Amino acid sequence: LHSIVKDSGVLAPGEWVSSNNVLAAFVGQCVARASTEAQTYAVGDWTVFQSMDMRRPLGLALQGLGSPLMLAQCQMSYAEIEGCQAEFPFIAKRVRQSISKYTGDYLQQAMDWMHCTYRQMAQSGVNEPWRRFWFTALDTNRRAVGLSFMNRIPIYGADFGAGRPAMARSFNPRVNYVIVFPGPPSVENDAPPSGKDYSELHLYVTLETRAMDALLADKSWAALCTLC
Repeated sequence: LHSIVKDSGVLAPGEWVSSNNVLAAFVGQCVARASTEAQTYAVGDWTVFQSMDMRRPLGLALQGLGSPLMLAQCQMSYAEIEGCQAEFPFIAKRVRQSISKYTGDYLQQAMDWMHCTYRQMAQSGVNEPWRRFWFTALDTNRRAVGLSFMNRIPIYGADFGAGRPAMARSFNPRVNYVIVFPGPPSVENDAPPSGKDYSELHLYVTLETRAMDALLADKSWAALCTLC
């Protein structure tokens, strides 16, 4: 997928896309197309939300877990959704641009607002106030798909006393939401694996039944993905 975007000619000199940007574009396009074909949503444009690690633009250390996240928003037109591979590089480029547009100053203001609002909600007795921030963008009544990328977290290097895990899984109860986990390490050795030592990715996809059937029948999806 990454090579398709690089070789397409849509990237100007100095522009680049990450592997996660490319995956977000591919999954977003496939899910939107499947949901449209299954008629779970009316024909129209879709929104892709990709989780964005705010630490780098904020100048924070990159070590550890529990990083501040936000959902970067990218639009896909209906023509792009139906355009399959021809339109895919353009979506990937726009996903990258949707993340790059956020400056450190903007994100710091967003963090300050979230901290203040969260504290007020918690003090007033609101149950699980974090849900008001994370899931509101993924209203199931709108044409939108969200992606959380956990594949760069060194999950298989974590040892809490019982040894490193042989398999790590995720729970995804949210419709039109996709969680990306790393598969098991590709090489077994005594050194703790990094966040990139895997041979495959595990995608936890939740869709309406008809949309899921359409996704599994999608030729672009089936060419790269298998059902576990």
